[in-house]
Amino acid sequence: MQDAMNGEFMEAGVERTDAMNAKLLTEAYTSGDKQAIEKYSGTFEDDDDLLDSVRSYIKTGYVSKDKQTISKPEAIKLLVQAGMRQKDAEAKVQEWTCELVTGIPFSKIKEEYMAGNITQARVTELLQKYGGRDKETAERTARSYACEKDTGHPYTDLKEAYILGEVSKNVLEKAVKKYGGMNAEDTQKKLYYYDYLKENPTSDISENRAVAYMTKLKPAGIRAKDYEDILNRADADKNGSYSQAAVGSWLTEKGYNAKQAEALWSA
Repeated sequence: MQDAMNGEFMEAGVERTDAMNAKLLTEAYTSGDKQAIEKYSGTFEDDDDLLDSVRSYIKTGYVSKDKQTISKPEAIKLLVQAGMRQKDAEAKVQEWTCELVTGIPFSKIKEEYMAGNITQARVTELLQKYGGRDKETAERTARSYACEKDTGHPYTDLKEAYILGEVSKNVLEKAVKKYGGMNAEDTQKKLYYYDYLKENPTSDISENRAVAYMTKLKPAGIRAKDYEDILNRADADKNGSYSQAAVGSWLTEKGYNAKQAEALWSA
């Protein structure tokens, strides 16, 4: 009997001793037996170990559709008794409900999508319904999954992947437009920015300044290093204020002509 009990908990990924103590502790919570609560709480290494073990036991009892032993309100209450905040407990049980209702563990939604078992729209739906995401956030996450499936990189990693040469300019452009939800103008600005960073990988320049450089200053023959150096020197106190005379003087020192100075000033 004890081995059977241990086997049940081992399937839930909980260490044998902790699993048994989690069961006994949860029963103590339910019965309100303070002495037993104190006894079994002390068998865990720390509060995190206690919560992980109890949470695993509660989840097993809740998501087992054919032999559910713990209801949703009970699961929430038990998690709170184990140390979770009410709001966090409600959110966690709602995530478990995804597995109970759909058969898909909430943590496996991305995996299911990447395997082709669910659609992008379904990802959005599950994230909203069981993960508490608003529509915009859920759609953005689903698009990122789609981008990774299509390009091999999550949307947020595209910039670095392009800089490192792991994706082509053509792939980048299509992905930014499709998965970034951008119009043609914003897509082009993003590409200019990424091109600047690809050419100057150690730069921390802003997107607007990078776009200004790529569209106006690079064609005028101004070097990116000089551009950033001039900006840093011209705005040494970081107040956003520049002296046209000082900028012109520094450009002259670096060998640029009046036309190039004008291009910089108007950028």
